[in-house]
This record gives sequence, C-alpha cells and structure tokens, in this order.
Amino acid sequence: TASANYPVVPVSPQQLSSELAWREGAIVFDGVPLAEAINEIERYTDARIVISDSRVAAMRVGGRFRTDDLQGIFEALEAALPVTIRRTPDGLVYVDPRR
Repeated sequence: TASANYPVVPVSPQQLSSELAWREGAIVFDGVPLAEAINEIERYTDARIVISDSRVAAMRVGGRFRTDDLQGIFEALEAALPVTIRRTPDGLVYVDPRR
C-alpha cells in the first residue's frame, strides 16, 4: 500500500482557538486591518458597513467577538479605536474617524 506524506505544521493554541471560534459563534482578530475585520463581520450580518476613511481602514484590530452581537462589536470598536459608528436611515453603517 502506498502511504501519503502529509506535512505536519505546528499550531499554536491561539491559532487553534481562532480557527474553532466560529463553532462557538465567535470571530477572532489578531491585529488585522479594520477593513479586513469588517469584511469578515459582514459575513454574519445583513448590514452594509462602510469605512469612510482609508486611515481608519488601516487601523489594526484584535479581539474575540460574538457573531450574533453586532452592536457589541461596534461598541467594542468604538471603545478600542478612535472611531465612531454612525447608522443611516437606509440601513448603512459607517465607521468614521472620531473627531
């Protein structure tokens, strides 16, 4: 019988926790640009989220967030970053630089 060689790659506990977080209804970001985090967050909501400034899009974000608590995610972003979350009547959510 032929045996296949599979590469063994060590995985840190943090990586494993991030990879399995979705099973627990969570997403984990480890210093990713906010634009990347927002793209991931949009997968779990019908809300359309717009980052209004390229400097905001480049800000790094880290943490574990519940996918069923969009308001909690926005509150955490406002607490951790110099941003303001603004909702419009037509359902858009803007992430603006805090002034």
